[in-house]
Amino acid sequence: MYSRKQNEQEEPDWQDQPDFRYRGSKARYHKQKLDCYKGNPFIEALPPIYKEEEIGPLLRFDPGYDEQCRQWASELRLHLILDALRFVEPLSNHLALAQLMDGLLRSGYVGRNPFPRKAHLLNHRTRIKRFKENLSILPAPQLTGREVSIIGLSGVGKSTALRSILALYDQIINHSRYHGQLFTVRQLVYLKLECPQDGSPAGLCKAFFNAVDRLLETNTYRLYVKDGKRPVDEMMIRMAEVASRHFLGLLAIDEIQNLRDAKGNWAAQLHNFLVQLVLQRDFVID
Repeated sequence: MYSRKQNEQEEPDWQDQPDFRYRGSKARYHKQKLDCYKGNPFIEALPPIYKEEEIGPLLRFDPGYDEQCRQWASELRLHLILDALRFVEPLSNHLALAQLMDGLLRSGYVGRNPFPRKAHLLNHRTRIKRFKENLSILPAPQLTGREVSIIGLSGVGKSTALRSILALYDQIINHSRYHGQLFTVRQLVYLKLECPQDGSPAGLCKAFFNAVDRLLETNTYRLYVKDGKRPVDEMMIRMAEVASRHFLGLLAIDEIQNLRDAKGNWAAQLHNFLVQLVLQRDFVID
């Protein structure tokens, strides 16, 4: 059984002040069993890795049923019918998707640890030294992002499953101190966007900046979109910078089929941009 006292480390900080207004949760660090996850505040601040039998109840939603409701007035029963649309019964593919996305999220943070362990640094220095001595070839940097596509017929529940899985995580985590070291960072764990109806890269960038500003109370839209005359290439670069600055863990893009209606070569441009973006962080296409 998971024990919060045994597996969480919490330190008093500025977030405990009465006037603290940032939305999101305060970072609580969980002990990790995998060596590649240890000592990484972005991974340790995530919830513990759930067992397969634990995921189902977390994704399930049952609005409930009462036989007496059958005797209610029709206008009330109509609302019950609409409420029943929120019913979610996870299937085996939902459980597999939840585990896959959890692995993508955590593995994407492995190469972005702001507190690399000394052993890792020594290993890197050794490889650099051997490379200079021509004893071995320095390997290429490992990718920190992965891409996964969710494909299915319209209405089968792809978006519902994605929302349910993302709800397992705090979207914003506020860090302040990590093992006694000052670490004031706002971690944006995930961001879900809809692909623009016209499939344009500019539309996606604008939606991204709007979403980030709404969540983190920033002004990236004013800075990087401004009067709408910013070149698309520049907005793409700024989008990647903002994602990196806030340590975005997972970017989910819904309704990707809108690319079919993209004008000119916008679909190809957006696809190429997403390929470049995935080199830095995890990415889900629905």
